[in-house]
Amino acid sequence: MDSLSQLFALLSEPSRMKLLVLLSQGEQCVCKLYEALEMQQSTVSRHLMLLRTAGLLSSKRVEQWVHYRLAPELWKPEWQKLLPDILTAAKKQYPELTLKQNGCQSVKSKKPAKNITSSVTL
Repeated sequence: MDSLSQLFALLSEPSRMKLLVLLSQGEQCVCKLYEALEMQQSTVSRHLMLLRTAGLLSSKRVEQWVHYRLAPELWKPEWQKLLPDILTAAKKQYPELTLKQNGCQSVKSKKPAKNITSSVTL
């Protein structure tokens, strides 16, 4: 598949376009992205993986969460000419997209360790 066809195939999915709009606001944690889109984390992560693999995004791990950002330095030269205009149009298409300002949800369990005692009768 040629480069432009690959780009348009990626952007043909509305969820991926919405993710790019949200990430145009700066680096974001995956938890904020799936909350904003009201989608399952696994679905959002799949879309993010496709965008990252194509070279539109970069990611880094921060504790248990992954943070994503647009990565124009990785964009193919022909994409660099198109994507700013596409993002501008997409922002107008999806004006309702907003990110919550709260921090990432904690998934760490704070359960106390179980005290295991053996009651062996001899």
